[in-house]
Amino acid sequence: MDPLPSTDTIAPALFIGHGAPFYALKKNPFTPTWVNFMKTVPSTAVTAIIVVSAHWYEPGLAVTANERPETIHDFGGFEQALHEVQYPAKGSPSLCQKVAELLFPEKVEQSLDWGYDHGAWTILMHTHPKADIPVIQLRLDQSKTPTQLFELGRKLAPLRRQGVMILGSGNVSHNLRQARFDMFGDTETAADWNKRFTNDVQKWMLTKDWESLQNCGKHPDFKMASPSPDHFLPILVIAGASEASDQVKVITEGYDAWSLSMNSYAFVPQYGKAETKVEL
Repeated sequence: MDPLPSTDTIAPALFIGHGAPFYALKKNPFTPTWVNFMKTVPSTAVTAIIVVSAHWYEPGLAVTANERPETIHDFGGFEQALHEVQYPAKGSPSLCQKVAELLFPEKVEQSLDWGYDHGAWTILMHTHPKADIPVIQLRLDQSKTPTQLFELGRKLAPLRRQGVMILGSGNVSHNLRQARFDMFGDTETAADWNKRFTNDVQKWMLTKDWESLQNCGKHPDFKMASPSPDHFLPILVIAGASEASDQVKVITEGYDAWSLSMNSYAFVPQYGKAETKVEL
């Protein structure tokens, strides 16, 4: 692969706690914080987006190689309006190829069987409502350890200097079996284990304590916070995609439904003038 050109305007790397699907349409305390953050990012900084979603969690690496990925409504039991939402962003086969080159010699499947799941579009319809930026999804590889996912993020990090925003979608704590459905939208009340784990993860993120983050499974509250690790693991990819000079921004703080953590984070550079971006 040819050397990647440098640019003064580096795209951010984000981890967003996406929460319940209905927040795509319902007024809530969380989505406005994502919108407000994106207003601080220069419009020239993001020319494409890679999403690593908790909802595409299977063994092996893959990318959505469709020219026009479909909008997937991978949930049940919600209002019909939510099932009718479409996010019509185009894909980018050329970006898929760049990802495959960066991750070589690992094999990256060019998938035509997946599209934008709700871990992607429930965020993007707020942060990029015009759907005018190419988006691909990268499958969250179930066979990889937290350390391997962190290193995967390291390999993808150079794309940020070509205007590619890397977005992880999940939740720091996500235990639906413990959820209090009468407490959706309550940002302050949460289980003690949720608060302890969320607070410790925040410390790791703000201090860039990547050793502790990679050893997340040793935390005494991890199994309660993440009975299945799929919602937590995207944060490892995003941390790996950070640069040493990045500022860490807390986009959202708070809880939901007692057992979810909605904390969201961004790694952002000191923005300067825009230069040449990758052609997609």
